[in-house]
Amino acid sequence: MTTTTDLQQEILNVTTAIPGVATVYPAAPAAQTILENVVSVITQQPAPLPISITETDGGIAVALTIGAATNTPAADLCRLVYDTLVDHFRQNSQPVASIRILIANIE
Repeated sequence: MTTTTDLQQEILNVTTAIPGVATVYPAAPAAQTILENVVSVITQQPAPLPISITETDGGIAVALTIGAATNTPAADLCRLVYDTLVDHFRQNSQPVASIRILIANIE
């Protein structure tokens, strides 16, 4: 059984390996991310990964926020990330309800 953290790490690894993805930012709202990071420091636990995953009846809902390299058109990069993740989930028989990709920065 794959844990949420394992799945987040898996998605992070797949995403950062895609040409044109410069970085992955936290998908959660800034206040939530700050609070989670403060708690991780206080409890001396690892900081949460920047991928948001929600379990739904139709499968998982994935949200990620990326930084794009300047040499890749943003729309093309979103499509490439989406297609790559769909293929990855299909190969692993993981049902997916949705994938939301936001480009926060072009680097």
